[in-house]
Amino acid sequence: MKNRFSPFFLIKTNTIHSLLLVIIIALGAGCNHAPNNSTTSGKDTETDNSTATATNEGEAASTDTEGKPKHELRSADYYDAITIGNGVRLREQATSNSPKVGELATGTMLKVMEETKREVVFKRTVCDQRGYKWYKVITATGLEGWMYGKYVYHKEPRTAAITGEYVGARYTFDGIDYTFGVAKDNSFETHNSYGYTGCADGWIPFFHQEGSAVVYPIFVKDTDIKFTQLETNANRYWEFVKSDQREEKLLRILPILNGVRITHAINEFDSKGEATVEISMKKFSDANRFYAELKSFEKVVD
Repeated sequence: MKNRFSPFFLIKTNTIHSLLLVIIIALGAGCNHAPNNSTTSGKDTETDNSTATATNEGEAASTDTEGKPKHELRSADYYDAITIGNGVRLREQATSNSPKVGELATGTMLKVMEETKREVVFKRTVCDQRGYKWYKVITATGLEGWMYGKYVYHKEPRTAAITGEYVGARYTFDGIDYTFGVAKDNSFETHNSYGYTGCADGWIPFFHQEGSAVVYPIFVKDTDIKFTQLETNANRYWEFVKSDQREEKLLRILPILNGVRITHAINEFDSKGEATVEISMKKFSDANRFYAELKSFEKVVD
């Protein structure tokens, strides 16, 4: 006997098939538009790109989507060191092979948290061959990581023999108050029980504007003064030096029109005298820059 189906049954069956097809298509569309919660093995580029660091003007605080500061800049006294060098690398661990956390602008203020023993990373100079410590730091721009000590300079107190009472003094440039300071490098000691080591101690003078995440080292202008010149580091920042050939000491700072005049003693192997240096400041679109110009040098006869 043949099976027979009524027209009503056929219509009902076709309707059910159509409804099932619609449901399947809808579910498929929903899956295609579901958020992708998987992560790649690499770093999160969105997070990295949204991380703000200080500009040369020291704009340290960045904001999140709710408009709240991500990082609060502390007072300058909280930070006990600065960076000297362009694009200094901050790393996750105390090794040059460690992933990079970021690069810092010169003069970025630092809070030192830990330190290691000396380690040789490169051998360009005699002092490099003696090595530098690694320092774990928190930056005034909100980053944390390890930095090689060659580029970390420790801020000196008012009791420092080379600058004395002038550390912390305020001076006005273009109507804005800046605080004078000085920071010492971390090179191997200049002199030990065996004599001079071949290393030179260096002190970088700087000015700091309240509320800025960076300090401003002082560029040196070229002059034609005879007998002596101002010492500089590799970035041409003014540097007071103590070595087996030269020793310097700040004597006084006096305000002048549009700047200050610094007098400091220079005792070299073949001469001894007092240098007069005028400090000026210029504003640029990306930074404020300070300049030192040697105006005169008067020999002192013992």
